[in-house]
Amino acid sequence: MHEGDSSSPNDNLTIIELKKARRGNVQIILSDNTSFFINEIFVLQFSLYEGKIITQAEISGIRHESLYYSVEQKALSYLSSSLYSTQVLIMKLLKNGFPQGVINEICRKLQETGYLDDEQFARMWVKSRIEIKPMSRNLLLSGLLKRGIKQGMAKSVLLECYPIEQEKEAAARFLNNPAGLKMG
Repeated sequence: MHEGDSSSPNDNLTIIELKKARRGNVQIILSDNTSFFINEIFVLQFSLYEGKIITQAEISGIRHESLYYSVEQKALSYLSSSLYSTQVLIMKLLKNGFPQGVINEICRKLQETGYLDDEQFARMWVKSRIEIKPMSRNLLLSGLLKRGIKQGMAKSVLLECYPIEQEKEAAARFLNNPAGLKMG
């Protein structure tokens, strides 16, 4: 062993088998009879093959990269079908069993790149609610807060997207024609 080399022969394992699994994953079966799953893209990226000797540190790194990738792909999948607030996206990812720390990292990255934007979500959510079923600003504020939008941002978005005059007009329309208003 070389000076500064922290791995010992006992840390080394051999890849016994690479087994295709569901959803683009591969099961890596090791010589100590343990196994783990990674996304198939990492088989090529890390040059994994049957018979390869691999350290515990390498396994940890590969598993982390694969987990990070899986969380990011799931988050992007959700965001490709609908806008979400950060809090709602976090809750959805937690329900998938992903760890909080990795979810937080991914959400920060998605915010930095503009894929996850609470203010944009709040605007779109308010506009869609007004269009579908006009309601009071207080109900809209409550809905935004439940979705994790901070109070200051929620109030600002409401002022921008649903001015008090517009709320008064909706209330007047309702009073003049209550049957014409959709009831939830």
